[in-house]
Amino acid sequence: MPSLRTLWTAVRRRIWFRTALFSVAGFLTALAAAVIGPLLPYDVQNAIDAGDVEDVLAILTSSMLAVTTFSVTIMLSAMAGATSNATPRATSLIMEDSTTQNVLATFLGAFLFAVVGIIALKTGIYGASGRVVLFASAILVILWVAITLLRWVDHLSTFGRMSDIVDRIEAKTCTAIAGWRAEPWLGGIAAVPVPAGALRLCRPDIGHIRSIDVPALSALADASGATIHILARPGAFIHPARAVLAIEGDIDPDKALNCIVIGHDRSFEQDPRFGLIVLAEVGSRALSPAINDPGTVYRVLGAGLRTLAGMDASATAEPPEDRCRNVHVPTLDPAVCVDDFFVALLPDLAPHAPLVLRANKSLDTLALLVPAMAGPVSRLKAELDARATAENRFPPDLARMRSC
Repeated sequence: MPSLRTLWTAVRRRIWFRTALFSVAGFLTALAAAVIGPLLPYDVQNAIDAGDVEDVLAILTSSMLAVTTFSVTIMLSAMAGATSNATPRATSLIMEDSTTQNVLATFLGAFLFAVVGIIALKTGIYGASGRVVLFASAILVILWVAITLLRWVDHLSTFGRMSDIVDRIEAKTCTAIAGWRAEPWLGGIAAVPVPAGALRLCRPDIGHIRSIDVPALSALADASGATIHILARPGAFIHPARAVLAIEGDIDPDKALNCIVIGHDRSFEQDPRFGLIVLAEVGSRALSPAINDPGTVYRVLGAGLRTLAGMDASATAEPPEDRCRNVHVPTLDPAVCVDDFFVALLPDLAPHAPLVLRANKSLDTLALLVPAMAGPVSRLKAELDARATAENRFPPDLARMRSC
């Protein structure tokens, strides 16, 4: 079973979480007026008529229902656009957009506030003072809704567009790479050869490793003086015939395996390679005959270069003293990440001379920024040249492609 921290991270990113939170807040705010009203230090018996408050709440109810429906439609349209024009793997980033979640939560929370307020008015829960508090609360809710709506309108100018999707993938991947640089071994230490007598454990699931709770594994190992070897990093495809852990010592196998979260799809969090693969998918889709958008490929190549430039292994953090030293984790090879991004793009880039030139410049820049990647870069440049030569027969184009 995933740790509480993993569950909390997953839950708070779900769109229903903020919506439920704001809805409960709206519900409680409407009822709180009945409690706060009698505490007012002066008599406001005739300040606000019940009919006036009900009219304001009725307007708020009808308008919030309409804008909530409109906002959901916008979000679904953005997800459909990301699926058809970019990649289906980008839809999770659209759903996790904090501005969109706040907008939907605010509108639905205001709707429930108004509905509960009307019901409470009809049943006579509020006295004269309570109506004043309810009216003041309604004014504050309207102001908050207006501010949220203005932010939402500004956000819609970029939300779900191709440039926005590429930027979101890049940001998510850069965050994963920053995590890798800070914790190259996920909080453990570098892998060592696994002893022949170690017990190898397999998961019954078929899917991808989404996350590994190394501190939890370390706690299990500490309790029995054991050593754990993690055999596959997040993102790896596993099945019942592939071992994911090797254990030296006496540890409950089920508890150890439960520290590894398996899913049908990969996750961006601990898996920088997945973000690079998704970026490459966007570039390949942009060059398909149905879309034919080379401009997006230029943006994807720039995003890939910025992302890979952060994978300088020499810049990784020094392991702190409190590292989980009884858990060994395999390292992430930056050269494999270069292949994840460029190999998928090369067949689609080859027929386009300007894009081949840009890809060559990106590879040269990457070799300068991260000298450790010079070997993979040289190999990829040779492969790109061979593909471009096979796709192009016009000598000036070939000369341009080889000019960098």
